[in-house]
Amino acid sequence: MSATNKIRIMLVDDHVLMRMGLVSATRIEPDMTVVCEVEDGKDAIEAYRRHRPDVVIVDLRLPGMDGVEVINALRSQFGNLRILVSAITARGMMWLAPSGPALPVTW
Repeated sequence: MSATNKIRIMLVDDHVLMRMGLVSATRIEPDMTVVCEVEDGKDAIEAYRRHRPDVVIVDLRLPGMDGVEVINALRSQFGNLRILVSAITARGMMWLAPSGPALPVTW
């Protein structure tokens, strides 16, 4: 499969081990590639502008600008994006795919 047919992924997570794990998981998938990784929400906006990935994986808990703010900022600037939200809770790992504006989450 050519590089142009790959799903281009941007990772937004402040935990390096989480990003490393997701990068490793995508390496074994022939149709996926991580095009960029960022540690905070502010950098996510600029990284999206620069790389225009197909999918953005966002951690809900980020320093400064949290995941909800990142999702809303990205959607307000770039339209309806494909976003996958990751969150680690007391119950384990959660994955969400919001279809509209992100709503605040109470922990």
